[in-house]
Amino acid sequence: MAGAVKASVTEFYADKGYFPGNNDSVGVASAASVSGQAVRSIQVGSSGVITVTFKSLIDPANNVLTLTPTAAGGTVAWDCKGGSLSAKYRPTNCRG
Repeated sequence: MAGAVKASVTEFYADKGYFPGNNDSVGVASAASVSGQAVRSIQVGSSGVITVTFKSLIDPANNVLTLTPTAAGGTVAWDCKGGSLSAKYRPTNCRG
């Protein structure tokens, strides 16, 4: 789910030259409407930062993963080590 939102933010940046500030600007449903079995919401915030909040079945106290975009040389790189989500629940490239 977050992969599709990341792609939308990246495409927005490629088209406009700056990062979006909300779900609406990238054509994504409201944060609470973007949910799934384990995901409660996905919010695009200031500077294109994506906040994924997981449902309590994952870890009620540490349930947030933050994806932060950085632009360099015409490409967008993502840092996915932010937020409180435990390493064991993060994608492999987001651990550490």
